[in-house]
Amino acid sequence: MGLTAGLTTQLQNSITKISKTTRNGGGPCAGLDALKSQITSFVPGKVTTAQRDQLFASIDAIKAENPC
Repeated sequence: MGLTAGLTTQLQNSITKISKTTRNGGGPCAGLDALKSQITSFVPGKVTTAQRDQLFASIDAIKAENPC
């Protein structure tokens, strides 16, 4: 996707936290919404709008499988 290594690590850490919450019986929706906000804060400096849209599409697909 062309993100920097540091940003990729930061996003992966957020995803890992959401995954742990879900495995422990919590819902992923609050974490996914927070992830969207986090990604939005990186536009336009670290993330392009096209990258944001691609990430949001992935998040929305996850939310579709786990209705909030």
